[in-house]
Parts: sequence; structure tokens; C-alpha cells
Amino acid sequence: MELPQKAIIYLTTLFNSINRRGYFPALWKVSQVIMIHKPGKPPHEVTSYRPISLLPVLSKLLEKILLRRLSLAMHENSVTPNHQFDFRPEHATIEQIHRVCKCISNSLEQKEYCSSVFLDVQQAFDRVWHKGLLCKVKLLLPHNFYPIIESYLRDRIFQVKESDCTSGFYDILAGVPQGSVLGPILYTIFTADLPQTPGVTIATYADDTAILTSSKDPVQASTALQRSLDEIDIWLDKWRIVASANKSVQVTFTLRKGTCPPVRLGGRELPQSNKLKYLGLHLDRRLTWKNHIESKRNEELRSIYKPLRCITRSCSNVKPSEDPEKKPGLIQRFKQMYKDYWYVLLPVHMTTSAIWFGGFYYCVRSGVDVISLLESIGISDKLLTPLKESNAGYFALALALYKLITPLRYAVTVGGTTYAINRLTAIGWIKPVPSREQIKVMFQEKKDNIQDRFNESKQHYQTQLKEKGTQVMDEMKRYKTEMRNIKNKVKKM
Repeated sequence: MELPQKAIIYLTTLFNSINRRGYFPALWKVSQVIMIHKPGKPPHEVTSYRPISLLPVLSKLLEKILLRRLSLAMHENSVTPNHQFDFRPEHATIEQIHRVCKCISNSLEQKEYCSSVFLDVQQAFDRVWHKGLLCKVKLLLPHNFYPIIESYLRDRIFQVKESDCTSGFYDILAGVPQGSVLGPILYTIFTADLPQTPGVTIATYADDTAILTSSKDPVQASTALQRSLDEIDIWLDKWRIVASANKSVQVTFTLRKGTCPPVRLGGRELPQSNKLKYLGLHLDRRLTWKNHIESKRNEELRSIYKPLRCITRSCSNVKPSEDPEKKPGLIQRFKQMYKDYWYVLLPVHMTTSAIWFGGFYYCVRSGVDVISLLESIGISDKLLTPLKESNAGYFALALALYKLITPLRYAVTVGGTTYAINRLTAIGWIKPVPSREQIKVMFQEKKDNIQDRFNESKQHYQTQLKEKGTQVMDEMKRYKTEMRNIKNKVKKM
């Protein structure tokens, strides 16, 4: 859909008038904020959501015009620092990551200690100090940009929308709108004068900041890093930017055993770690990429297995029927058979699983179109789409197919175990497991037998005790008689 020529002329006249007068319309400064939940964050905390501003279409059109002029002025005046790779043409995350990794690799090749700090800036876009930003606009850019940017930031209001509910309107006293066109480049202007220390490498991508320094001596590396952090801490305090010491991390990249001494930011010691995630890449102490490869492999496998979870959940969550005459389900039979005949079930299950997986692996590696085969037997597209779009290797595809037929594998295992039990019972190698009623009868018989043996033993010991008592009494009587005779003889003498 295209605007008519007359509408384009009106908009051009309007935008030129706004730029000439340096006045941003008030109605275009009203933003509706929607909250986007951050993955992996607790949903009951406010900090777990990212506020995104929905702005009028005409406001964004005007911002795009201003963005072109601002970008040209910033390039001519060298406003954007060399270490900032975001919001710049021909600069992306991959270039910044390559720059950081090259610095680390050079240190590892020289057998040095690369002491680094990765700063976490709290609510970077939402806490931009308006007066400080306008001060830098006045210092760094031509004077004709100041009025329009000052009008753009002044008297902005917002309301929060969640489903069909909306809040009241509130004033925006700080920050640049997330979701706006000018927000990123204004943040770049605000952080353009980040202090740089000689011998220290700084890498920034939006609010992600990495500071690295290398030395043969770990103490010297941390000393140089601490000097840079002290300057940055003064700068942060001056421009009202808050960096979290708890979420920031210090990492020592080296092939040697030692670790660089800890450093401080704002008087608080930064936590140390042997690995971290920076711009989507998992970096470890020796830069081996082991953690990154494992993470990407797990993500790929999760994308394949996620649609298949419904099968395993439906199987594992089967509840036993309340009707005693109804036969138990497959999983109940499998579990009960494992309790009774685990020594038979385990070999059968391991053998059949190896055959299933080996067969799938051979088919996939031999070029058999397994996807078409599964489609022909009626497997839903919801389960097959991840397998079609996956770039995983033969092993991952074979494992996905192995998981897909879980109910069939369990059925084969139960059937094979039942056949093995019957054969082993017939030749007398194993005894059948008694039923519950038989176990009760056996228990009662055992109990009665133990009780009878106890009574017999009790009676036997009681009889022996009586006989022993009688013998003792007889011995006492005989002893008394002998003593009496001895006394009589003594008296006669």
C-alpha cells in the first residue's frame, strides 16, 4: 500500500517544519509499553520483564529521518568509539566476538595471563540520564540537533498494557524508549566517552562491556585491569550509570595453572569464574569451545525432541485404572515386570534397544529416506518438522527416531521378557514369582512355623530349668546334711 502524492507532500512539509522549529509533537511522545518476559527468569519479579515501547507510526518515520542525519553527523565528528560495535554499519556481534577472541588467543599463544571483566549494566536503556545525554549532544554534535533531541526527550509519558488491561499515564524521567528508532543511537552518544586506559582492551556491544588486559605476571594483569575499573567506576558514578558488581564477572584466560588476583568495582569484589556467556558464545578459561559446542548441541537436540515429549509424558503419566478387571497399561506392565524379573528384563531391554538404535543409524547413514517412510505410516507433521529442518548428524537423527518409537520399544521389551520368562520357567532356571495371595499364605505359614518353634524352644528351656532347679535343691539338701554330720562329730570329740 502506497500513500498518494498529496499525503507524501503533507508529511514532507510537516517533517521539515518539525526539524526546522526543533519541536517534537506531544502526541507522538506517548508510548504504550508491553512487558516481554526474559527467558529463564522468574515470572513473579518485575526485573524479569523487558519493557518494549509501542510508538505512533508517524513518530517512527520522523525518527528514521533524524537517524540518518544523526548517523552522518556522528561519522563526520567521530563520535562513535572504535570499541562500540552496535548500531554501526558493517559491525555485528561476530566481528566483536572475533576481536575479543583474538585478544584472548594472542595471550594464550604468548603463555600470558589475560585478566578480563565482563560488566553487567543494570537497566542500561531505562536509566539514561536526560540532562547528561543532552549535555553530550551539545558537546559532540552540531548545534542544530540539540533542540529536536531535547524536545524528543522532554515530557514523554507512557502507560503499561497487559492483555486487555491498561494502567494510567506516567511521566518518563529517565531512559530512552526501547523499541524506538533513536533509542540505540542515543545510548551510543551517552556512552561514547567511556574512559580507555593504555594497555587495556575495551569491547562494547550496546550495554555489554568487556575489559581485557594481558601480562606474563598475573598480579600486573590484575593491577592494570583494576586501574581501568577505577576510572570506569568514577565515570559511571558521574553519569549515573549503575553496574552490578554481583552480576559482573572476572575471568582469567590462560593455559597456566595460576589465576589473576580479584579486582573490585565500586569497592565490591567481583566474582570469579572459569566460563561465561558473551554475545551468545560460551567462553571458557582455555578457550577450548567445549562448553559452547555442548550448549549448541543440546539446543539442537531440544528443538528436535520438544515435540516428542508429549509421547513420553502421555506414557509416563498413565494412571492405574480404578477398575480391577481392566488390564494395566504398557508402562505399568513394564514397571511391574522390572520389579519382579529385573534380571530378565534388563538384558532383553538392552539387546532390543541396541538393535533399534543400530538399525536406525544404519538406515540413516545408508541414505534411506526415513522421513518419507514415517509420513507414509501416518506420523504427524508436528513431530516430523523438527527432523526435516534439523542439520544434526546421523547420530542425532537416529536418536530422535529411537525416541519417537518409545511405546513400540517398550511393547517389544515386555513381549520379549514375557517369552523369556516362560522359557526359563519351563526349563527350571527361574521360579515364577508368587501372587499376592500366595505370598500371604506363605507368610502366614512361615509365621506359624516360627511360632511353633518358639513355643517348643520355650517349653524345652522351661523343662531344663526345672530339672536344673531340682538338682540344685538336692545338692543343697545333701550339703546341709553333710555339714550337720560334721558338727555332730565335732561335738562328740
